[in-house]
Amino acid sequence: MENQNPDNNNTPLPASGLAIASLVLGICSIPTCLCYGVPSLICGIIGLILAHSASQQVAAGTAGGQGLIKAGRICSIIGLVLSVLYWIFLAVMIAVVAPKMKDQLKHDFDKQAQHDAQQNPPPAPAPSQP
Repeated sequence: MENQNPDNNNTPLPASGLAIASLVLGICSIPTCLCYGVPSLICGIIGLILAHSASQQVAAGTAGGQGLIKAGRICSIIGLVLSVLYWIFLAVMIAVVAPKMKDQLKHDFDKQAQHDAQQNPPPAPAPSQP
């Protein structure tokens, strides 16, 4: 249940601005995990920090918004996890694909050099003049 305003027991406290900001950053951290994971990490970490600060305000009784805090914390955690999974995926892809690409590029380069040698034979040495 929402915290009640101490002045009037029927009026709930307004939601903390930090709770709203935590929710917004948590939501933003989810789709931005596909932007190489960096914006997601930034949004997720800041969202968790704001959620912690907002929960302290709620515990002190100066603000409400416990549901927003919980949603912001959950979204931030999901964004962080997705970002970490994306980084792991990139590392695995680089570890698996890079050696194969290196071998393929070397093969293609050698094949092209061989083709060029067949198309343009080296010039015959100039006859020596006594």
